Amino acid sequence: IELARADPAVDSLPLLIDASLHPHFLDLIRIVDDGRPSLALKKDKLYSLKTLHFPSDVSSIQNAFAPHRSNTVLHIAAIQRVVKKVLESKKLSTSLPPRRRIYARRKREQQSPINQAEIEARLAAHGFELCLLDDLAIDVQIRLFREAVIVVGPMSTDLTNIVWCQPGTSVLALPALQVAMPVEVWKQLGAVSGCQVMSLQGPRVGDRVNRDESPDHDAIHIDELETWIDAGVS
Repeated sequence: IELARADPAVDSLPLLIDASLHPHFLDLIRIVDDGRPSLALKKDKLYSLKTLHFPSDVSSIQNAFAPHRSNTVLHIAAIQRVVKKVLESKKLSTSLPPRRRIYARRKREQQSPINQAEIEARLAAHGFELCLLDDLAIDVQIRLFREAVIVVGPMSTDLTNIVWCQPGTSVLALPALQVAMPVEVWKQLGAVSGCQVMSLQGPRVGDRVNRDESPDHDAIHIDELETWIDAGVS
């Protein structure tokens, strides 16, 4: 949507969207599209189009498991414009006191390190809140990350919420099962908001049999997690 706005010839054309999109995405699209008409495309239905305009994809996200891959590049400036517009619409663009330490994930534990319970117990001992994002409204998620001073979470789609963080927020990305995106994605998303993004890789536990299967689980060394916390992350 943001890229199409640069071309006046297509700026007023209807936007085609997937009817099965999560309501959170639909909410954000309505904010960004400036009243542009949209058509929700339903699965297994044929649509006849005379002309289809598709903006060039200026981002390149490598597959972390591919033997030959290009560098990951995100259109940081375009993402920043979208973030600014959403924050202004939600009246959350002003600075909030960064005070919360959060561990953010979904209820689906298969996207978390295998020693998830041990990680959560150790983080809780250091004052971290466990935040399950599945049922949180998008406004609540945005405010949660705006108020965070430290964010820890698996490398899944929920970690993209770091684009809402305030500059200087510390982020620790943990490996997650079935995620093929490289660490560089999270570092560049952190650059959108000015976060300090680090990653903590653990040893594979060896439950992946062949190349075509999903990646196996990681286990995080708790002493390394403690070191990161004790390093005075602020």
